Amino acid sequence: MSVGRFDLNEVVDGAVHRFDRQIGPEIQIDCLYAKEPLPLKGDSSALEELFVNLVTYACDAMPNRGVLTIATENVFLDESFCAQNLWATPGHYAVLHVKDTGRGISKEAIEHLFEPFSSEEKAGGCAGLGLALVNSIVTQHDGFIHAESAQENGTAFQVYLPLVQPIDEPSAEQKKAQGAPGGRGTVLLAEDEAMVRAVVSRLLRNAGYRVLEACDGQEAVELFQMHKKNVRGVILDVIMPRLDGFKAHDQIKSLSPDIPVIFASAFSPQQLNGQFALIDGVNLVQKPFNSSVLLNVLEKSLGDRRNDGGV
Repeated sequence: MSVGRFDLNEVVDGAVHRFDRQIGPEIQIDCLYAKEPLPLKGDSSALEELFVNLVTYACDAMPNRGVLTIATENVFLDESFCAQNLWATPGHYAVLHVKDTGRGISKEAIEHLFEPFSSEEKAGGCAGLGLALVNSIVTQHDGFIHAESAQENGTAFQVYLPLVQPIDEPSAEQKKAQGAPGGRGTVLLAEDEAMVRAVVSRLLRNAGYRVLEACDGQEAVELFQMHKKNVRGVILDVIMPRLDGFKAHDQIKSLSPDIPVIFASAFSPQQLNGQFALIDGVNLVQKPFNSSVLLNVLEKSLGDRRNDGGV
């Protein structure tokens, strides 16, 4: 193994751009990277191979259409968490999330998922050794991997790799010196992909915001109706069930015309047939997006509203 130091975000982002050309238009890719570097020590080529195997398994589980979600984050697992999740070990980790919306697997089968030539692995198209190789690479890097799945509800992998050094949450003074935005107030987040919603929600809370979470546009409107006096801004995924982002935007604006709204989408304004051109003052954050970009756009939107006399 060729040992060196590298940033997990850079390895994953580079692999995504190379892999994206091989994935057909029937699979939508949503990416969310940690706002800070995730320094690791090990073999970056092996980690890229690990990532490609997970993505291949996910894509094979969605032969017709689906959503592939990729995320990275910095977490600290304490003794209490590990006591309730025996697969975990306490410490500071860089976490790689890979989730599909495919057929999923049974609870019984997932216990043998990382064994060579397991029936589920062969069914996933990984040639019988893909996930066993993933597990081997994770072990070589002193990490561990956890998988969750339910039949017809997709599979989610979380790869935990020890950080080279703990990354402490910066103080308020450090944030100010770094120019990092500091959140204040409540933000309504509407995102139908549960893993992306959880990661973005954690990002916003770590930045100082309170977060209301909605799993689709209809729930977003209902939550806004209940809490509109406290909500300072809204983040809407464009493509959502029941009510898409545009329709949710219109209903929310009818209740509070001055509320700042940010759209998040893997599609560009041109790909969305110019619908953004019909919305005054629209903010679009492109997926895959950088966490710092989202926080900066949000802070600017809320700042503009304060300048206009908003709360």
